Amino acid sequence: MSGDLVLYDVYSKLDPPQWSSNALRTRLALNFLQLPFDTVFLSYPDIEGHLSKLGLAPNSPPPYEARPRYTLPVIKDGDKFVSGSFEIALYLARTYAARGTRTALFPHNTVPLARLVADYLNDNVLSHARKIVLPRVPTWLDERGAAYFRTTRRKWLGVPLEEYYSGLSEQAKIRMDVLRGLDGISAMLRDHPEGPFLQGEECGYADLQILAVMAWIKQGDPDTWNTALESPEMRALWDAGKAWLA
Repeated sequence: MSGDLVLYDVYSKLDPPQWSSNALRTRLALNFLQLPFDTVFLSYPDIEGHLSKLGLAPNSPPPYEARPRYTLPVIKDGDKFVSGSFEIALYLARTYAARGTRTALFPHNTVPLARLVADYLNDNVLSHARKIVLPRVPTWLDERGAAYFRTTRRKWLGVPLEEYYSGLSEQAKIRMDVLRGLDGISAMLRDHPEGPFLQGEECGYADLQILAVMAWIKQGDPDTWNTALESPEMRALWDAGKAWLA
């Protein structure tokens, strides 16, 4: 064991196995804060049973006809459990303040900025990119996880994942929507030309959220990722923060 901190993440066959944009946000935060941690990877159908055995209540709000009862990421810190990437970030910021070479996760009280960036990414990037990436997710998972993902997403989306794929012309439009959303991030980064982060030379959780989404797009839609990194600002951010994805 590397310490008392444990990150519960979604299992995959990928190398490295981490891919979930939500769990990547927590992984980035832990690495950014220089906190040693272990990872427990759970296949999708095992998440609810494992977390309930640990004594956790459902961490996703009802109705459960449209979402799972339990979601990842979750962290364990000693005898304390925290779920949800943003709640985990707030907990880590309170518990592991800047010290020595460790800098603050929300420098200069940038929690509001991080919330705004999270909303922007969800509304302008993820809402579009999911239409291309989600149908590819089962190919990354173990057999049981892939079957669970297909079954539950068909129930929640109302169509099989294969039909969630758009036609080629529609995919081109979706990619343009994703890139337009990422152009907005590039514009934010240009506001601090000394860069490479949203606050210039100082990284914070707002930047880590962008990196997590970029890593997810890189896995699910490499062509869009390559185009996005033609932006000097996005390339500089990626190069500055990619080591924290490990």
